[in-house]
Amino acid sequence: MLPLRLVDAFTEFPFQGSRAGVVFDADGLSDAACLAIAREVQASETAFVEARAGAGFRVRFFTVAEEVPLCGHATLATFVALAEEGRLPVGPDGVARTQMECGAGQLPIEARRIGGRWHVRQRHLLPTVKPCIVPRGEIAALHGLHEEDLLRDLPVEIVSTGLPFLEIPLLDASGLARAKPQPGLGALQRSLGLSGSSLFTLDAPTGFRAEVRVFCDVVGIAEDPATGTNAGALACYFSRHGLVQPRHGAARLAFLQGLAVGRRCELFTELHFRAERELEAVFIDGAGVITVRGEMLRPEE
Repeated sequence: MLPLRLVDAFTEFPFQGSRAGVVFDADGLSDAACLAIAREVQASETAFVEARAGAGFRVRFFTVAEEVPLCGHATLATFVALAEEGRLPVGPDGVARTQMECGAGQLPIEARRIGGRWHVRQRHLLPTVKPCIVPRGEIAALHGLHEEDLLRDLPVEIVSTGLPFLEIPLLDASGLARAKPQPGLGALQRSLGLSGSSLFTLDAPTGFRAEVRVFCDVVGIAEDPATGTNAGALACYFSRHGLVQPRHGAARLAFLQGLAVGRRCELFTELHFRAERELEAVFIDGAGVITVRGEMLRPEE
């Protein structure tokens, strides 16, 4: 039997946030076994955790359709679960520091308990940016919108801090609410090498820099409640286009996601800068809550 946890990520409250499966002691599981378990769990992503000799963990992420190199909310869920189960060594300052080996590389992780909940901080890669060559009208139509719904002053761009997302600025919250994936969106995402489409508006509730919706048709997820990998990319987009005002070499942005699917998620990002606003580091963080503890049969192979 394999230890299994279900965790609601990017929330301090059970039955909100974005649900992820976490399977401990996954050493030796084949791709087929991981995929069978992910399909049984039926979360948008399930993480498979292997302890590494010395320090750190290897983590693999599976949707119900395929393996993906990185998943922000499942990373958060993994290290919340490890911390709750006492599998992370906590330093004298109350912070657990470790490394995650995954398909996107080696990423540093920190976890600390704040107000009774574990909060996990992930460092992402520095951004890569590509222009989107697809006409804005076509982009809008494939998301159920009109070109007039897009914010004219900002471009549509492909940004990655580990996984590439199409960043689509919208004029207001009305357009964000009306957005709906259309036939052909998954094919477009695949042709551009995307992990999904990120639609956002600056017309957001108080306390949040933007409200976001993310469609990941390319991997079989119609709408993702929380997308940590996109939060890092979106924060870098904001920095690139002058929407961030660093103070003392850092800027912190909060994004709201998941309202359209009834799963409120709060994603926090932090950008660190060198002199002259040169980006030095990208972090995302948030809280998580274990909702299910159990065991999963090991698939026969």
